[in-house]
Amino acid sequence: MKIRNLLIYTLLGAGIGYLFYSLFTKPKPTLKPPPKPSLPKREKESIVLIKVPIPKTVGEDGLRKIINQLKPKRILPSRFPLGVNLEWDPVMLDTPIGKFVFKPPYKFIKLRTTQEVKKAIDQSQTKIKDKGIYWEVSLIILV
Repeated sequence: MKIRNLLIYTLLGAGIGYLFYSLFTKPKPTLKPPPKPSLPKREKESIVLIKVPIPKTVGEDGLRKIINQLKPKRILPSRFPLGVNLEWDPVMLDTPIGKFVFKPPYKFIKLRTTQEVKKAIDQSQTKIKDKGIYWEVSLIILV
C-alpha cells in the first residue's frame, strides 16, 4: 500500500509541477527558417514588335486596314531558349500600282510568358511616322 501511494503521489506531484512549470516559464524561441528571397520585380520594357514601311499610295483607308493586320496571329511558347515566339500572317493590300505584300519576320521575346505577352499586345500602341513618300508604322508593347 505504501509503494502504491508513493507512486500515485509522485505522479500527481510531477503532473502538477509540470503544469506550473509550463504556465509560469516563457517558452524558448524556436528557430525560424530564414525568409525566402523575393524575386526582384522586373521593370516593364518597351519592345518594338514590328516596323512596316507603307507607301502613301494605299491611302488612309489602306493604312487603317494594315494597322488592324499588324497584331501577331500566333503567340507560341518557347522552351529552349525560354520565352515566346510571335508569328504574323503576310500583310496584304491592293494599291493603285499593284499589290502591297509585307511578310514580317518572326519575333522572339525572352523570359516572358504567353499570358504576359497576350496582355501586352492587347494594350499595344501604334506609332505612325511620316517619312515623305511612305509611312513608317510601328507596333510597340510594354512587357
